[in-house]
Amino acid sequence: IFGKQNFKNEIVWKRTNSPKAQTNNFGTQHDIILFYTKSGNFLFKKIYGPFSNENLKPYSYEDHNGKFRLIEIVAAGIQKYEGRKEFEFMGVKAPWLYSKEKLNELWEKDLIYKTSTGSLKKKQYLKDMPGIIISDIWFDAEVKPLQGSSNESLNYPTQKPETLLERIIKASSKENDWILDPFCGCGTTVVAAEKLKINWVGIDITMLSINLVKHRLEKKFGLGVKQINVDGVPADLSGAKALFDKDHFEFEYWALDLVNAMPAQSKTKENMRGADKGVDGIVAPVKNIVNGENVYGKIIVQVKGGHVQRNQIATLKGDVEREKADGGVFITLEKPTGPMKSEAVDAGSFTVSFSKEEFPKIQIVTIEELLRGKKLNLPLGYSKSYYKEAKAVETENENQAKLL
Repeated sequence: IFGKQNFKNEIVWKRTNSPKAQTNNFGTQHDIILFYTKSGNFLFKKIYGPFSNENLKPYSYEDHNGKFRLIEIVAAGIQKYEGRKEFEFMGVKAPWLYSKEKLNELWEKDLIYKTSTGSLKKKQYLKDMPGIIISDIWFDAEVKPLQGSSNESLNYPTQKPETLLERIIKASSKENDWILDPFCGCGTTVVAAEKLKINWVGIDITMLSINLVKHRLEKKFGLGVKQINVDGVPADLSGAKALFDKDHFEFEYWALDLVNAMPAQSKTKENMRGADKGVDGIVAPVKNIVNGENVYGKIIVQVKGGHVQRNQIATLKGDVEREKADGGVFITLEKPTGPMKSEAVDAGSFTVSFSKEEFPKIQIVTIEELLRGKKLNLPLGYSKSYYKEAKAVETENENQAKLL
């Protein structure tokens, strides 16, 4: 695909309004988008932006067909090269930009305007113009930088505005084409494609990204598991065991998403226990309702893929007390032992202000149970989403989507 023969454009996009101050160079405000094609046979559609007040000023003339501006039809500057043919049209001899046949056609269509000085120019009507053609410098309002306060923002570090990806897709695709994003991150490309009724494939190696994209599509378009094909993610117990054997860290992220738990922010692959030892994730159930607003509690979550035993539940009980949490959840790939279950029951229960129901202080749930649809026993069923939700949009049809 790449190669100098396939290179088309270098596009400059203004990605931030506030560059960081630098001591020895200019602050960076832009990203570079490289436009390549696979071959000389490719689709490209011109993109137009809205007129600004400045763009509208030349359209100062008006007749029965509407407002128009004047376009030169006589060669000037570099267009007026030596040897260019001149001929007479309507009493004016000049190096015309059009053939005599074309000029006659324009005259018959009342598209040539004679000025007070006797020169001839072409009429360009505002109603015939789709907008201002977009060049290779993108700093217009339609693709303005994404702000953290935006309804679209997910607080994902590399997130791009949807309108930026929509512009790229519109320029190079048509309905029912296929779009591939091999590093889909938080899924802006696939969201833009879904909105434009373009089929898509998104690829990412991290469970955190895949979970985020899946939730984003579900919330934004109402897409469920039957409409989103997810490959490479465990669908049964053997798949869960295979993921654990391959990557403990990604297994943990996957398991946490099964209970809508926010991963511990301080954990990394190099430091699996993180700064908050014993806390793999947090679930925030509704604990109280004040003036119609939900007040959220704190349930800490631990994920275990290997051998499990009673003292791990005792440790979780201590972690709950240390974190001043309302309870704890122990997710295990293996079946819990009898002593583990007894230790969990001995922890007691907690209550909330709006219900007489008691909820277990410590819950043990297996991966197998979660895959079968079991839910945690929490107030009001479930909890606050751990990811920031983007605003929903409407589409005219439901496309089949695929996430790899």
